[in-house]
Amino acid sequence: MVHIYKLDNEYYPSVTTIIGEILEEPVGLVKWKQNNVDWEKQSNRSAILGTLAHYRILNSLAPQTLETPDIPFDKLPYDTLKMVDLCQIMWDELDLEIGYPRKVEKFAINAEYRFAGKPDLVAPIKGVYTLVDLKTSREVRESHKLQMGGYSVLLEKTPERAILVSLHPHERGNAHLRAHMVVMPRRELDEYADRFIEMAKEFHKRNLAEKLIKENGITYG
Repeated sequence: MVHIYKLDNEYYPSVTTIIGEILEEPVGLVKWKQNNVDWEKQSNRSAILGTLAHYRILNSLAPQTLETPDIPFDKLPYDTLKMVDLCQIMWDELDLEIGYPRKVEKFAINAEYRFAGKPDLVAPIKGVYTLVDLKTSREVRESHKLQMGGYSVLLEKTPERAILVSLHPHERGNAHLRAHMVVMPRRELDEYADRFIEMAKEFHKRNLAEKLIKENGITYG
């Protein structure tokens, strides 16, 4: 999904929009699309699950009430809420010691490289200032690490580490229905931050914000 924010007559694409435009699509994903004629429908279902799982978990952690997802619940696939429950259980089983202060889905911009985003969670965990991102995919991908790099730049590289948490609620891809965590120490996080900055530069060099707005006909203010 394309997200581009307009602030003071400047366009600020989201972290994920930049990655989606600049990073080449993985070969495995290309083959999956070729082998599944209804891949768009499956992707939409996964996106809805991810949105609801994020809301359920993060709303309970946030110091503010998060905006309720605009999803028609009467049209949800029959097992969606069960899957969300499983995501919550997997998260709770991690029993992370999340302290304060907390930032949950707080909008931030970087004026120098012109991009924006809403990191899922930034908080001390066992005393270490940590950037946390939740996923419902079965594995952590390169694009996810680049996303953490972009968020780190938005946070002025203050996080000491990042943790990507995969909450995949399907036994076919997660036989034991357990959360999977990937920890990115500060050095790795900084490397991905630098890589993301170069992607942001390339995005604006190619004037992709204007192209995407023209193609999609929408912008988020």
